[in-house]
Amino acid sequence: MSGPEPDDLLWDLPRAGTEDDGPAPEDGVLRAYRARELPAQEETRIEWSLAGSRRGRRRLAELAGISFAGSPRRSRLPLLAVGLAVAAMTLFALFLAGRPDRALPAYEVRVEGQADVRGGPRGARALPGGTVRVRVEPQGAARAGVRFAAYRLEEGALIPLRDPEDVTVETDRGSALLTARAESLVGGGPGTRPFFVTVSGGRGAPNRRLEVTGEGPEATLRHAGAERAYRVFVTIENTGEDVP
Repeated sequence: MSGPEPDDLLWDLPRAGTEDDGPAPEDGVLRAYRARELPAQEETRIEWSLAGSRRGRRRLAELAGISFAGSPRRSRLPLLAVGLAVAAMTLFALFLAGRPDRALPAYEVRVEGQADVRGGPRGARALPGGTVRVRVEPQGAARAGVRFAAYRLEEGALIPLRDPEDVTVETDRGSALLTARAESLVGGGPGTRPFFVTVSGGRGAPNRRLEVTGEGPEATLRHAGAERAYRVFVTIENTGEDVP
C-alpha cells in the first residue's frame, strides 16, 4: 500500500486546536524565514503560524518555486499534537530552504592585529583599541548559506559579539572576514586571552550568554548549535604607545 503523496503530508499539518485556516504571513517575513534571517524567537512564532495556516504553507512553497496542483484540502487526519505539528513544519521549512545535508568542511582561521606583519593561525597582538582581523576559509568545498559569529570568554561564560556593533562579519563564497577592536574580543587588560569563532550551516548557537560547561567552551558552543568552533588568541600589549 503506497504512502501519502508529499502534498498530502504538507496540507495535513493542522495545529492542535485550530481549523488550519489561519492567515498567511507576509511575503517579506516568509522570505526572511527561508533565508534564516529571523531571530530564533521570531522563527518559532512563524513556525507556529504556518502549522495552523494552509494558505501560509502554500505561499511558502510558492516562494520556494514549488507548485501544488489544485486547492488546499481539508485535513483528513485527526488533529496532531502540538509538538508533532511544529516539528513537521520545521522539517518542511528546512527542505524549502534548500539546506544541504552534508557536513561543513573544516576551516582555516588566520588572525592578525596591529603588531603583526601577517595573519597567523595561533594569535595576534594589538593595543586594546587596535583592530583585529580574522579570516575564516573552508578547507574543501565551500557551502553556501553558512553563518559566522564570534564569542568573548568572560567569567566562565561566552558572550556573543553583535554585528556590526562589536564585530563586522563580511562573507564571500563560504569564507568570512571578521573585524573588531581587540578589547571587544578579549577585554582591554594586558595579557593573552582567547575568543571563539563559530561556523554554522543552520541557525547556529543562540545570540545570548552561554555558561561554559565542564567540557569547555568549544563543546558548549557545539552543544548550543554551532557546527564548528575555533579558539583564537589575542595578546593585548602592555603599552600606551602605538605599535608599528
